[in-house]
Amino acid sequence: MLSIASINIKLADINLGPSITCIGQLGRGDEKIPGNQVAELVVPWQKILPDPNLFSLLSWHTRISEFAGRDREMARLVKWAKSNHPIRINFVVGEGGAGKSRLAAEFAEKMQGENWSAGFINLRKPINFPMSDAGTLLIVDYPEEYVDRVKELLGDLAHLGPNCQLRVLFLTRQSPERWADIITSANANNLVDSNYITLNRLDAQDAKIIYNTTACKAGETLGHTSQSDPGHALIPSDAMDAWMKIAPENHRSLFIMAAAVHSAENPDDEIVNFSGRQIVTSLVEREINRVIRIAESRKLKDKYALARLMAMAAIAGELTLSEIESYILDNNALFGFNTDGDIKEELISTGLFTGDKLLAPTPDIVAAALTVNILAQRPEHAPDLIWAALQNDLEGGLERIGRLCYDAEIVLGMREHSLSDWLAQKIDGDFDKCKMLDDIITEDILSMFLYKIGAVINRTLIKYTKKDEDKSRYYNNLSYYLGALGDTAGALTAIREAVEIYCRLSESNPAKYEPDLAMSLNNLSKYLSEAGDTKEALAAIREAVKIRRRLSESNPARYKPDLAMSLNNLSSNLFADGDTSGALTAIREAVEINRRLSESNSARYEPELAMNLNNLSNRLSEDGDAAGALTAIREAVEIRRRLSESNPARYKPDLAMSLYNLSSDLSDSGDTAGALDAIREAVEIRRRLSELNPARYEPELAASLNNLSNRLSEDGDAAGALTAIREAVEIRRRLSESNPARYEPYLAMSLFNLSSYLSAQGDTEGALTAICEAVKIRRRLSELNSARYEPDLAHSLGLNGLILSSQREYSKAISLLNEGIELLRPHVEKYPEGPHAKLLATMESVLKDTLNKYNSGE
Repeated sequence: MLSIASINIKLADINLGPSITCIGQLGRGDEKIPGNQVAELVVPWQKILPDPNLFSLLSWHTRISEFAGRDREMARLVKWAKSNHPIRINFVVGEGGAGKSRLAAEFAEKMQGENWSAGFINLRKPINFPMSDAGTLLIVDYPEEYVDRVKELLGDLAHLGPNCQLRVLFLTRQSPERWADIITSANANNLVDSNYITLNRLDAQDAKIIYNTTACKAGETLGHTSQSDPGHALIPSDAMDAWMKIAPENHRSLFIMAAAVHSAENPDDEIVNFSGRQIVTSLVEREINRVIRIAESRKLKDKYALARLMAMAAIAGELTLSEIESYILDNNALFGFNTDGDIKEELISTGLFTGDKLLAPTPDIVAAALTVNILAQRPEHAPDLIWAALQNDLEGGLERIGRLCYDAEIVLGMREHSLSDWLAQKIDGDFDKCKMLDDIITEDILSMFLYKIGAVINRTLIKYTKKDEDKSRYYNNLSYYLGALGDTAGALTAIREAVEIYCRLSESNPAKYEPDLAMSLNNLSKYLSEAGDTKEALAAIREAVKIRRRLSESNPARYKPDLAMSLNNLSSNLFADGDTSGALTAIREAVEINRRLSESNSARYEPELAMNLNNLSNRLSEDGDAAGALTAIREAVEIRRRLSESNPARYKPDLAMSLYNLSSDLSDSGDTAGALDAIREAVEIRRRLSELNPARYEPELAASLNNLSNRLSEDGDAAGALTAIREAVEIRRRLSESNPARYEPYLAMSLFNLSSYLSAQGDTEGALTAICEAVKIRRRLSELNSARYEPDLAHSLGLNGLILSSQREYSKAISLLNEGIELLRPHVEKYPEGPHAKLLATMESVLKDTLNKYNSGE
């Protein structure tokens, strides 16, 4: 880790007005300002050099495109800057390539025009910045790379006096929710504007402006067009609109600019034939070839030598000449340089360095494609190169790896190789490396791409740890990571070990270990439930709730959030056990707790509130309150959509879950079109996620396909409905073969739907085969848990009877219908307004009609 310099913002400096001392640099590549010298805050615009590399044309620093599509966000920033508060902190949140840095740069320049001191800082080294009487604006890009230094900055800001106009703007992909605990611990809540700025998709008109201005400038710069004919590369409105519909990433400014640069270089190409990811990949390949030509001209042993250093810089953030020289001398087999000369001079002569540094390639999405592409050339060396790049900044490097993985694997679809897999390979079984990473890997830098690394860390540390307290923590964490990776069996084994140890520890010291025991019981319940062990899952969560309720009574501020989490899980387990009333009571309490908490700290507790609202919607729907269910799920979707716009890697899966439920509730309310739109969006999200991690997300994709088939059927698309349900059955059959306890109930559901659609299309034989299999599964399940599965069995018996009746097999049909009605009647008597009443009435009507046909001799 880099040593952390103190952020020393002194009251005297503010009151007297000369400058403030802060961690940072003026911009990428600027030299450290020595001593007490004051450096002006600047926006690091860059001129386009002759014969530029393609990456520089895509960088916001070159300002190659006209600034468009962000007037609303700019107005909000200016209003925020001029608000009547001495010190304010805000966030600009958006996906990679959405235009956060360009917006902030234009904003800073605008404020400079009003005599503000405004510009970018980089939280690496201490430096002095001037204050201005008009106001001061500090812009921090990717603060998640410097969590500890942000903590210091927030702490110092909270102690400043009122005699200044200071604004700090963080540019991040992450929701400000991740900073909630840090902000609170720094006593800076009153400084943070909760109404942060989220960058949404650009519309076609603004995209056209960005595209056309980029194409003209790029064409002039690259020499492929003349000023007398600047319009040859311009795109008409209809083509722009069509291109943006090809893929969701095409709405981001980076991909629009990449398309324009590609068009400028290839004016004869039909741009609508390529998606943004294809264009970025093509540009990266050409840039790699350019760097290879430089290496070959320098007669380096390995043509990828320089490109390999660029990949390392993307992970490290930057590499100094001295660091690179040290890497090469220590292990040149990884690099392929000529070591018999002056390595530093050789590196400088390549023209790739800024001062004494090799900076990370930008923009980030381009850097991701480049890094994976280059390291894949010699995958056997990739783990060593990644670890070497991490050495000087483990925390920031892990954050960057997570970001690069997201861009490569999700945005660009590059899944053959993974940076996180290579890193996991490097540290597996190495206690020292795993301990180093364990000390810094927290929820602050957690992403789905670090789960495998987390699992490797904790599995390794368990092998070398003898102390029960540490071992129990490692087992608990291992279960979390394995569960997130889709390994329910492994997660269950690990969490059982954690519970066993915590039970033993809490017996001797309940005050210290009961909170940990409750946490592990909560997690045990989750994985038991996923494994299909409903009874044991309910017992575990009841014990967790009991402990956490007692703890929250003595310390509500500390333990109420934990209680809400366990109440949420208790609700799910009570429903699975057939106690719908108890399930509704539990989830209402969880919503009440998190709504109250989110009112005082929305960034911290809104995600939990959205989860509770999602589940409340399910319970209300099951209880027959369709209007209440729809209200709850709309609020959940609203929260999760906002969160996923700022942090898609973390919140898109949650959004898909709530869209799935919204679709069902909209369908119940009669809004067929809205229901179909919602489930299509859920399927799109889950399909992309399941391509990345099938073990984790295929079950959810199957659920959405099952729902999609229902919505398509309601919309009159019988063929589409049948295609969707066949895919759902295929996935769920495969899953149930490996884990029948968990997935057979869902397989039976999809078989029921498949039977219904086949019957509607006249395939009676196929329909009977499917429904008979569903009845067989549900009969077996109801014997194990009648309260939970008898209504499902009754439903299947009803459809089976209806199909047989249509085939004039009246005797068999009457027997099955009678059996289903008898199973269903007690549930309707207990809940006369519940969801089973309508089904009972339908089955009784079918039975009556069948009896009439049977008695009449039809």
